[in-house]
Amino acid sequence: GEFAVAPETFPTSLSMRYSFSTTDSFRNPASNASQHGVSFSVSQRLSLKDTIGGGYSFSSYVNEDPFGSNYANRTNSLSVNYNRMLMPGLSASMGYNIALIAYTNPDSTTLFQAFRRNVSQGINLGLSYTLSEKVSMSLGYNHAEVDTNLRVPTYEEQQELADILAAPIPMVGGGYSKNTFNIVV
Repeated sequence: GEFAVAPETFPTSLSMRYSFSTTDSFRNPASNASQHGVSFSVSQRLSLKDTIGGGYSFSSYVNEDPFGSNYANRTNSLSVNYNRMLMPGLSASMGYNIALIAYTNPDSTTLFQAFRRNVSQGINLGLSYTLSEKVSMSLGYNHAEVDTNLRVPTYEEQQELADILAAPIPMVGGGYSKNTFNIVV
């Protein structure tokens, strides 16, 4: 027997990305944070008209100030997508993604007794039309739903939380600076 490698055997594209960002608020130190992220994606051309793809990503979001601890989390995400050329210049796409967001500190809405775990699921649909080599337009629709393991606090719990959390009045508003570093392979 003979062994032949066809172009469809290997992924059409394969990429890995690392990103790092910091956020420094001018007014509210509870917003100061850093984030690391790693993602992998792959796509495969099935025919001249059809392409499928998917990816995995992980990110870690860390607040620099304890008052922002509700936002610290680790996120794992999976995505799949399909793209089809309908006619020259016009293509349609659709995709699905799911993410598990695990917060790293007990949530203040539970009086620091439970950890928040969110599951986010989304779908996206799109149309893209190329008018010329330099001009294209697209239309897209995204829908996402997020479920959490934490219940809504009772009225009494909300009052207790208001008393506890209102002690230091947080500063809101103002600008912030953000620095980002990316590596794409």
